[in-house]
Amino acid sequence: MKEDFLLKNLAKLFDYERIFGAYDTDLVVLRENDIDEITFVIDDKTEFEADYNHVCVAEEIDERDFAVLARYLPKIGEALLKCLEHDFPDKKFVVFALIRLHDKAVVRFHQLFEGEKPYYDRSQFAGDPTVRLFEFRSR
Repeated sequence: MKEDFLLKNLAKLFDYERIFGAYDTDLVVLRENDIDEITFVIDDKTEFEADYNHVCVAEEIDERDFAVLARYLPKIGEALLKCLEHDFPDKKFVVFALIRLHDKAVVRFHQLFEGEKPYYDRSQFAGDPTVRLFEFRSR
């Protein structure tokens, strides 16, 4: 695992902003996406935010990296959720940390929008020993 890649990309997760747009759109996105305003209707806000709010923190994960990430990435997920809740106390969020053996690790977040399901369904990965999905939700 490349530590400089990991640290640089983890830092990106904590650099987010709130953006507003047409039709009462109120989103939280990673600043690196460089979105100033939403001028169109977004039918699935969960998918929109989840697509824009993900960071690959590690690639080419071997068994050793898998174990290390499974131990420490949940702490990053918890910390990110606490920061989001602190910065936007009027909103509810979910943070996911997904690790795939021989592939990559991704941290992703989005708001919990009324009437929309979270981006990941834990049953998608049930019984797959090469995947670990950690989920942290606002109460």
